[in-house]
Amino acid sequence: MNTVNESLLHDEALIHRLTPEVVRAARQRASSEQRGVCTLLEEALSVSAEALVHALGRALHHRVFDNAVLASLPPAFDLIDYADGARRGCLAFRDAGVIWVVVSDPFDDALQAWCVEHLGVPHEIGLASADDIAALLSRHEDSMRAIDTALPAGEQAADSGSDLEDLSIRSIGEGTSVVVKLVHSTLYDALKSGVSDI
Repeated sequence: MNTVNESLLHDEALIHRLTPEVVRAARQRASSEQRGVCTLLEEALSVSAEALVHALGRALHHRVFDNAVLASLPPAFDLIDYADGARRGCLAFRDAGVIWVVVSDPFDDALQAWCVEHLGVPHEIGLASADDIAALLSRHEDSMRAIDTALPAGEQAADSGSDLEDLSIRSIGEGTSVVVKLVHSTLYDALKSGVSDI
């Protein structure tokens, strides 16, 4: 038997184990334990994140984005910026005229509600493992300028990246004050570009 058929059989077996009762129990535990539903399903079913994502994709009729597909599509940071994507664990893409929001947990109702409100346009939900999403974001962090994610849209400076603990684009996006975000992002960009005097 070839690997494609074996993979499909494995997905089918896993789909049969993804009963409404198993999912309901994972959702209840996730709420009380403040953990992701998919993380709890992986533990309960003793499967990898990748296997679960593929099985959920087939069961829920969602497109699955593997690492190769993610790498081939440019993220739409104009729809979901880097900081929001890193904080929420999601990415937006445009593919063949369709806007895709790729998430690792299709049961995260708060994230899906945020996407609907934030995007304000029709979109499709796709699935990828959390590790694949994080890896893609990590690859793009090197090319980002912190100043581009620090200010709200419409207030971004035309030209302008360490807190000793953690000065990354993700931590800058998590700041509460626009002024603090601006200062941290300027420092980040300066340090990243190798300036000697800040």
